[in-house]
Amino acid sequence: MSRLSRILPLLLLTLVCSPLLRGQNAPPDSVFRLVQAERAEQYEKYGMHYRLVKGHARFLHNDTYLLCDSASWNVDSKFIEAFGNVRIIQNKTMLKSEQMNYWIDESKAVFRGDLVELFDKDGNTLRTEKLTYNTKDSVAVFEYGGALKDKDGNVIESLRGTYDGKEGLFLFEERVEVYMDSIEMRSQSVRYRTEDEKAFFGRNTYTWRDNGFLRADAGWYDRPSGVVQFSDHVFMFDPAYEAWADEVLYRQDDGAADLWRNAQVTDTTHKSIYLGNHIQYIPAKDTVSERGLMTGNPAIIYYGENENHEVDTLFVRADTFFVYAVPRCDIPDEEVAEAAKRLEDITFDALGKKRKEEAEAREKERIEKLRAAGKLPPEWVEKQKQATADSLAALARLDSLVTAGALDPEVAAADSLRASREAVAELLQQLLSPPAPDSTNAPPPAPAAPPSDSTEVAFPADSAALAAPRDTTPIRHVKAWYGVRMFRSDLQAVCDSVVFTEIDSIARLYGKPVLWNEVRNQLSAEEMQLLLRDGALDRGSMITNAWLISQQDSIHFDQIKSTEMQGWFRDNKLYRFDALGGLSAIFYMTDEDVITTINVKEAKSLTAAMKDAKAQRLFYTQSVKSDVYPVGELAPEKQRLKDFKWRGDERPVSRNDITRLPIRTSERPQYEGMSKPLYRETNKYFDNYMIELFEKINAEKRAELERRQAEQDSLARVAAEAEAAAALAARADSSEVVPAPELTPVVAAFETSDTTVVKAVPAAAPDSTAAAALPTGELTPVVVPFERIDDAAKVESAPASPETVEQSASLTRAEKRALRKAQ
Repeated sequence: MSRLSRILPLLLLTLVCSPLLRGQNAPPDSVFRLVQAERAEQYEKYGMHYRLVKGHARFLHNDTYLLCDSASWNVDSKFIEAFGNVRIIQNKTMLKSEQMNYWIDESKAVFRGDLVELFDKDGNTLRTEKLTYNTKDSVAVFEYGGALKDKDGNVIESLRGTYDGKEGLFLFEERVEVYMDSIEMRSQSVRYRTEDEKAFFGRNTYTWRDNGFLRADAGWYDRPSGVVQFSDHVFMFDPAYEAWADEVLYRQDDGAADLWRNAQVTDTTHKSIYLGNHIQYIPAKDTVSERGLMTGNPAIIYYGENENHEVDTLFVRADTFFVYAVPRCDIPDEEVAEAAKRLEDITFDALGKKRKEEAEAREKERIEKLRAAGKLPPEWVEKQKQATADSLAALARLDSLVTAGALDPEVAAADSLRASREAVAELLQQLLSPPAPDSTNAPPPAPAAPPSDSTEVAFPADSAALAAPRDTTPIRHVKAWYGVRMFRSDLQAVCDSVVFTEIDSIARLYGKPVLWNEVRNQLSAEEMQLLLRDGALDRGSMITNAWLISQQDSIHFDQIKSTEMQGWFRDNKLYRFDALGGLSAIFYMTDEDVITTINVKEAKSLTAAMKDAKAQRLFYTQSVKSDVYPVGELAPEKQRLKDFKWRGDERPVSRNDITRLPIRTSERPQYEGMSKPLYRETNKYFDNYMIELFEKINAEKRAELERRQAEQDSLARVAAEAEAAAALAARADSSEVVPAPELTPVVAAFETSDTTVVKAVPAAAPDSTAAAALPTGELTPVVVPFERIDDAAKVESAPASPETVEQSASLTRAEKRALRKAQ
């Protein structure tokens, strides 16, 4: 064996052990060692001692492995330059690049190259161009832009950042941009704890998701639970609302949000503002059945313009509000029926109907007297004229439909044939049936059922049962419990609870409700219902023990008490009210603005016209009991109806009696034009990852929109087909007379002792054996003299002859006049 081969192992042993010998008094983990290499050489340059290590070199320092393809070790300066597939591995954290400088005494590694990567034990990858890592502190620092991507594709990038390997904590600072679980974010700083996947946000945090935006100065996001928290001057908006709070808690799994302390939600769609110290919002997965719960001195504000185009706002407070929406198609039928009944009841004008019925009875009595005196024809004659006019109108309508091509030709032919037979049968029946021989001039009997027609069009049994599209219109409901108070400049109210639904737009007030209109009018009952139209009060109904009290001065009050009352409002002002079910009333009368007399009344019902909060006209029904007394002669206790109570001290006098929380003005313009994150670092280091991701998301959104549009188009087609099939089936199955367009009426005129009777029937076919056939060509009107219609068989089968037509020249004057009227 040569001398060199015996010396080389000794040289390698010296290279490995010499650092250990020099650092034998140092802590074991601080000693720098060469653990493995294929070749090592020692040389001197410029008075410095170097060692060149090549071939899968592995060093150990601070319990950290340094691996590379080759390295130059300056022994005197304790500095290493590593090249080619450079890696540092420490506690399941790995850093990787093509070049690295390492200062042994400082335990500092500086990675350089086109791409520097850091991988942690939780599957996160940090990429940058320059990264400094301290093997003793396990801290990495980048200062020229970097991006982190986790195993699920979420990214965080910034210009500067650090990574603490011992704590498993990333810190990103300056131009921080985040994409995490479909949330886009910009912030001054973000801390991300990898072990529990929790991110903490700093000042000036701006967040976007779909069409929503949020700003805050602090917050955190816990990925495993899907909970996001924002605090410190939180503001957010989407196309329909704006919201503020001191703290917001958001759950991604169900989209629920809790707004805490000084919370405000402005709903621009419904022109309402929600205030409270706790507002909880829970949207439904169908985006329609949303829910909201408000506690902590909550209030709802409805804003809009009054009749003078001035902003007039309604403030409502309660201990608890529950606001929710349900698709119309999901509302139970019984609830819809109840709402329809409430709407019918509150819009029913009982006294108006009674007055109308009385007027109709008087008019009917007048007409009967005229008929009895011979000044009007019998009633059945007028009905026959009306039937003739209706038949001719139907004829024209059907003719216009066929001419315009609105009906299918085959269906129109079948309908015309059937209608021809029905029209002939009905009008002949009317012509040949004499009036009933009684004194009431009753109309002739109803026509017989039309003959069966073998040419009728058959329809599928389920043609009218095709699926119609579901009505998913959101119907909002509002429920308020305990201590309800309302204030508007011209309207105030208090009660125990309120229920409102958009099905009927009726607010139901329970628990001794009382309402003040124009301050001086107090309305109260056991239950009260208020109908709202276009945000304004339209109708009010007071049920059970209803009162209307109008304050004249501090001690005098006009009073009306009844079982039930109804009020009519215009521009939120009471202009009419009705008292039903028996009433008692007390009115004060003045002389030159001085109250002099008192009027005590009792009646069955009353209606009053109001102006400027005062009754201008009173109308009573049936008998009225009225007593008038000088004010001084009636004891004070008798100037009050039983159970009288003026509750003016309960009336809210300003918006501060409802809520003292400030109302914030819109901040939307300040943030609406703010640009979203650009993700420049992520696209640079991860091969345009965010560009491709957004392209994929947009493609999925377009596909979903197209799918929904196709679904809506399909439902619309199904609905149109169902409607057309139902209309066609109704025409085929209906017993209503629809005259055929080809039929030309035959005019039959005759005179009686007191009147002229004119009837129109279709002309019979020239061949009596083909009476069921559809007439062709234009038919000539046939005038049948009175003396020829005594034989029904003759009229039914008599063809239109030239002799008959020529008789028109010899008609009497009355017959000619009747003919002209019929034509």
